[in-house]
Amino acid sequence: MSGFKYFDIEPILSRNALMTFIISSRGAGKTYAAKQRILRRFENNGEKFAFLKRRESELIATADRFFDDMETEHRVFRNYKGGHQIGYKSKDFDEDGNEVEEITWKQLGINTALSTTTKLKGISPQGVKTILWDEFVAYDGGYLPDEATRLLDVIETFGRMNNDVRVIATGNKNENGFYPIFHELGLPKTSDFEDDKIYSFKGGEVVIYSFSNVAYIKEKAKTKLGKVAKGTSYYESMIVNKNDSKFSELVHPKPARTTPLFSVVIGGEYYNIMFTKLSKKDSTIIYIENTDRPYKRIYTTDGSVATLPKLVGNGLNMLYSYITSGRVAFDSQVTAQKSIQSIVSRKR
Repeated sequence: MSGFKYFDIEPILSRNALMTFIISSRGAGKTYAAKQRILRRFENNGEKFAFLKRRESELIATADRFFDDMETEHRVFRNYKGGHQIGYKSKDFDEDGNEVEEITWKQLGINTALSTTTKLKGISPQGVKTILWDEFVAYDGGYLPDEATRLLDVIETFGRMNNDVRVIATGNKNENGFYPIFHELGLPKTSDFEDDKIYSFKGGEVVIYSFSNVAYIKEKAKTKLGKVAKGTSYYESMIVNKNDSKFSELVHPKPARTTPLFSVVIGGEYYNIMFTKLSKKDSTIIYIENTDRPYKRIYTTDGSVATLPKLVGNGLNMLYSYITSGRVAFDSQVTAQKSIQSIVSRKR
């Protein structure tokens, strides 16, 4: 495509942050640039990498073809025994004098998932210096509980007491600039940032870079696919990258004069449950807010707190009914995602 170029990842990574999050419109080349860097570091210094996805099912779906666009006449890749290998081709002759091709395989990296971090306990770091979290923005909103804690666990596994392991996390933009892991780390919404500026937090150990490749979007819209898709939801989400979180419409300011009915623990955090109305004309809904001051009646949704009674029976049925019928509001998208996932999954 004319009029645009893939961006250079090195100026962003030159900050040497522990975590670098790179967010852009789809197809801007951020993952490609990260793979190029991984290969350069491996071939120059022998540095290996960890290929990180949110769930093992995502690893299975993507790992086999991840390096296809990096293959050359002399270099190939394969996903083998839970990790990536790089193969270097060479020519030799057999005992009959016939030319044969040989491939020398070397270990390039290993695969892991945030959902199964416990499987990493006790493993050797294996020379991993880069953790590439590909597609850290969940397109379907299916985030895991406590993703920041899980990511820190992965870093500790490979880094131990060293400071030479880093995370490169790439993802496609949400139009509203909301990403749960930033909330968990206590960072601002990216909608508060300007594009094409590098922002650093936590003493420079977290770097966020958000950009829009306008030229790419315009060129993509001119393709046959872009012309046919125009006017559809596919065009909005996949071509021009308007990917609003599906939870954003459920977030509302807390109405005044509300009293908790009871509190629940989800993933180790407290949430107050209350009946209220968003306005005088509205019908009664359930409002759920994250809190550090839970009500005196507290239940656990997932059994994570052994000393608390588990939410069952009428209480669980009531929450499930209100959530699935849309009669619910939340103080944040993180609360919405965690509450819906926890309550609805209990009833399935």
